[in-house]
Amino acid sequence: MKKIIVCNWLSLDGFFSGHNGETDWFYWNDEIEHHQLTILQGVKLMLFGRTTYDIMANYWPTNAAAHENKQITKLMNNIHKIVFTSSLKAISWKNSIVKRELKQEDIHRLKQETHGDILILGSGSIASQLLNLDLVDELHLFINPIILGSGQTMFQHVHGRITWEQAKSESFSNGVTLNVYEKQPAISNEHHQLLSKINLSYYGN
Repeated sequence: MKKIIVCNWLSLDGFFSGHNGETDWFYWNDEIEHHQLTILQGVKLMLFGRTTYDIMANYWPTNAAAHENKQITKLMNNIHKIVFTSSLKAISWKNSIVKRELKQEDIHRLKQETHGDILILGSGSIASQLLNLDLVDELHLFINPIILGSGQTMFQHVHGRITWEQAKSESFSNGVTLNVYEKQPAISNEHHQLLSKINLSYYGN
C-alpha cells in the first residue's frame, strides 16, 4: 500500500535543526545510508518546504554528492519533487515543480496517482501541515545522541493529539536510534470519554 512518510533526524531534546536550519550535527554511517537507500527505492514523489528544498537542490546535483554516494544521488535527482513556496520563482533541480499552496484534496489526488510512496525529508512546515490534515501514514525518526539546547522543533505547529504505534526500533553503531511509527486509527469521542472515565476511576482510588 502506498504511504506518505515523514522522515527526520531529531536531537535528544527534540530539535530537527538549529535556529538557522543547521543540520551539520546529523549522524550518518553506512547502516543509516542503507536504510535511506531502501526507503528511497520505494519513493516516487518527494514534498519539500522552501528551506529544505534549497539545501537539497544545492547539494544533490553536484559532483561531490555523486562521488560520496552514487546510488542515493541518482535516486534523489530522478525522483519527482514538489516544493511548496510562495517566494521561489525559478528552479533548476531536475524533476522539480513549484506549488504555491498545500491543499488536502491535492495530496489525496497525488497519493492516488503516484505509483509508490511519498516522502517528506526535513521540511517541518510541510510535515506539520500534513499531520494536521491527518495525511501522514508513517514517521521515521532518527534520534541522534546530541543535545542542541535550542533550535527548531518539528511538531510545534501540530494541533492536538495524534496517536501512533511503534512499528520498528533499530539501533545503529554510531549511537543513533531509528523509531518507525505507524498511525493508529482515530479514537471516537465516545471511546475517548470512556477511557477518561476509566482513568479517573483508577487514579481516583
